[in-house]
Amino acid sequence: MKKLVYSISLLAAVAALTFTGCKDGGSGGTVTPETPTPSISFVAGANLTSIDAKVINSDVVSVKVLITSTVDLKDANITQSVNGGASTIVVDSDTTFPNNIRTATYTVVLKQSPNKSDVITFTFKATDKNATTGTKSIKITTIGALVEFSNDHIVYNKQAPVGFNSAFDITSEDDLSAADASNKL
Repeated sequence: MKKLVYSISLLAAVAALTFTGCKDGGSGGTVTPETPTPSISFVAGANLTSIDAKVINSDVVSVKVLITSTVDLKDANITQSVNGGASTIVVDSDTTFPNNIRTATYTVVLKQSPNKSDVITFTFKATDKNATTGTKSIKITTIGALVEFSNDHIVYNKQAPVGFNSAFDITSEDDLSAADASNKL
């Protein structure tokens, strides 16, 4: 008789733990597992940019991404936006993924910015066969090339003599004056 009571008590305790383990935070609903989305990560390495960066516009910038998914991938694309403008497609692979592909890598190379100073945003997007989508973006800010001064130029710090400019903005190539409040440190 003791074994029967012990067995029934143990069975009741396991059942109670099982049924209460499926509730969400006490509200009475059931927990719905989150649908996994494709994961996109930037690859770090020699000659690769993996974080938002500022570069001279003549530098070659390479961004490499690794796309992984627990479900077969359907498609991926890469868009580029310059200074917040409309996005243009850089890479589009709507029909290139055959079945059973769960990882992909892409490398985007920016050889030169069209202007002296731009903010270029690359957005990487991947969709799996379950129509879940993952996205990730990186911003590359380009600045004009550094200017080499000849020996006959004097460059002052922020405390230049009255009537002289204090500094030179390398992104816009404008003289900066200490008298301008926006140039104060």
